[in-house]
Amino acid sequence: IGGVTTCFWFFDLCFNFFVGFHLPDGRVEMRFRRIGWRYLTSWFVFDLTVVSVDLILVLIDASGSEAVGVVRIGKTARAVRITRCIRMFRLVRVVKLMGMIETLCDVVFSGPMLTVLNIAKLLMGLAILVHFMACSYYAIGLMAFEKGKRSWLTQAAEDADDSPFFRYVIAYHWR
Repeated sequence: IGGVTTCFWFFDLCFNFFVGFHLPDGRVEMRFRRIGWRYLTSWFVFDLTVVSVDLILVLIDASGSEAVGVVRIGKTARAVRITRCIRMFRLVRVVKLMGMIETLCDVVFSGPMLTVLNIAKLLMGLAILVHFMACSYYAIGLMAFEKGKRSWLTQAAEDADDSPFFRYVIAYHWR
């Protein structure tokens, strides 16, 4: 688990150079240099410290029990204990992550977005309803055609080029 969280925060550190921010006048700043400068002057040092400590601890744990025994000798052991305490600062990162999730939810669950989603839901339901009606229309035409009666499929049978998909589109169009 430690390696997974370290990878997550490492990628978060890299991706923060590409995340725009809002200017005081409401515009969104997306220029790479300005985004990078803002990140370098705000969270970058903290993020780099936390990710570096995590990476060092993961490497120490992965190197085996002998390396851990050597590390715990003298001043090095104290340094490792201090770095383990610094790992608690990751909680600040979780607060930052919660803020990002809240911003995402504000966008996704905004009034206009919910309206768009409701319209899409209605259109999808209408498309499914028309699909079933087209299938029924095709089935009725096929039953009449098979009994030798004239139906809208009679012309399709005369045209050898008509594929089943073309006939489905015609039935969909008329129903």
